[in-house]
Amino acid sequence: MVNAAAEAAAVRAAPVPNSAWRLIVLEFWERFSYYGILAILVLFLTSPEAAGGFGWSDSRALDLLATFTALAFMLPTLGGYVADRWIGPRMSVLVGSWLLVLGNVSITLAALHSKLPSLAADRAAGEGALFGGMMLVALGNGFFKSSLITLLGGLFSEDGVARDRAFRRYYQAIMLGALAASLCVGAMAQAAGWWSGFALTALGMAISLLIFLRLASPELRASMQCATAHPATVATRGDEPVTASAISIGVLCAFLPLITVAWVQLQGLWLLEVERWCDRTIGSFTVPSAWLLAVNAIVIVMLAPIAGRMWQRLGRPGQAPGFAAQFVTAFFIMGLAHLLIAVGFSDPKPGAVSLLWPVGCVLIITVAEAIFWPSSYNALHRLAPIRLRSMLMGLWLAMLGLGQYFAHQVARSAEVIGFPSLSISIGVAMLVGGVALALCARRLPALALREGPCLPKT
Repeated sequence: MVNAAAEAAAVRAAPVPNSAWRLIVLEFWERFSYYGILAILVLFLTSPEAAGGFGWSDSRALDLLATFTALAFMLPTLGGYVADRWIGPRMSVLVGSWLLVLGNVSITLAALHSKLPSLAADRAAGEGALFGGMMLVALGNGFFKSSLITLLGGLFSEDGVARDRAFRRYYQAIMLGALAASLCVGAMAQAAGWWSGFALTALGMAISLLIFLRLASPELRASMQCATAHPATVATRGDEPVTASAISIGVLCAFLPLITVAWVQLQGLWLLEVERWCDRTIGSFTVPSAWLLAVNAIVIVMLAPIAGRMWQRLGRPGQAPGFAAQFVTAFFIMGLAHLLIAVGFSDPKPGAVSLLWPVGCVLIITVAEAIFWPSSYNALHRLAPIRLRSMLMGLWLAMLGLGQYFAHQVARSAEVIGFPSLSISIGVAMLVGGVALALCARRLPALALREGPCLPKT
């Protein structure tokens, strides 16, 4: 037991290798591009044409956001399958990067529709450039996302704490990208127009592509090849049958869309509510609504490593609650956040709602996100058969995409029942979902094990 503890301490002290850091930096810039789009998309679409927007209704803008985010997270299933069967993860990431660059450029041209004579004269051409660009971004994400996660996980030994640390650094990179995007893109769009914000997202994706082309050294390429050159066997947890692992993955995937409905409201409906009802002035400065996403990113960057250590210390010595326990906890916390924001916006009037309400609720949601989301990559990596990891990681992302579609479709009902009533409904659904998942986990050993995905076997 002493040797096991010493080995675990040594793994915790081991630094993240350079090859992993290169992939993490690549993900930072790709997420800068993606979250930059999300930070201003619904605001741009609902902005009047005189202000450079498209003048759409809330319902239409949220419908497009639902379709876009769903495709962006559902297509990695197809991309993972193509990578596993034919082109390999490295080529998949390269193809995805090029598609993402082209898509961001097309969206930027769409935002310039009022300034370019060829697009200003033909409104359909501007919307066509927008739809085409968003389709390219979604398809590029399909090739890019699941393969990059698989490459990163394959750089580490099975069940290692070092791999969990790398995934937490990876998730911190995602949120740092979101932070930089919401601050920079939001400020740029407010200062120079919507098109400039989208142009900045295109620049971020171009940097990501250049990093992949320039920093994919022979050492990194060899690591990538080793990460996928596994024998035709499947991974199991101890003596647990593969079918039990498959059932566990299925249960987790079934609950993911539900929690996503609560999680992603701040990327669409909450931005619109903050834009219209909150007092965003600090002296002579008006806080961009897109900066609400920066709060989420800042807290994730601070809490992700703390959350990992916190779960390691819970329970008996040497053991921690499994991933399902983290998932259940996240359900309850997110339910609380939606109930609280319903109180803050119970009787909204323009400029009458304190900005502290949405900021505080975003903080609460982000705590839940920091608890469960980074470890989800590691949990899926452990449970999935080796030869199907890219595809199953893509399935996990697909369920996230399905949840995003439902989330933004549900958000449209706020026009009918009101934002407070919708928030109460979501909050109650999260509490019920947490109880249901806890009951399922009690009957599935793979989910109910005290050993969490962040700890090595001893």
